[in-house]
Amino acid sequence: MQNNTGCSTETARPGTGRRLAPGGTCAGDIRYIGEGTLGFWHKIYQGEKGRVQWGVQYSYIYKVGWSGGAAGSPAIAPKAVDNMVEDFFRYYLP
Repeated sequence: MQNNTGCSTETARPGTGRRLAPGGTCAGDIRYIGEGTLGFWHKIYQGEKGRVQWGVQYSYIYKVGWSGGAAGSPAIAPKAVDNMVEDFFRYYLP
């Protein structure tokens, strides 16, 4: 069994200023990872001068780790979620 007792705390890394690291022991092995994406493109102009398009994309990413804990303590299953919105603008030469 992995020991994830340090996954729910953060400490400053020595000599790096503000960068944070898991406190204590955090195996954090990935059990499941997934992503869902939705987006579109819109053609604004197409003609002799080329083509102009813009688009938007939304991505939802989640990651779940295996549960684990030290003997006699509750098991901790680390997880993370990230929501991203991106916009794009493209010009294609003729």
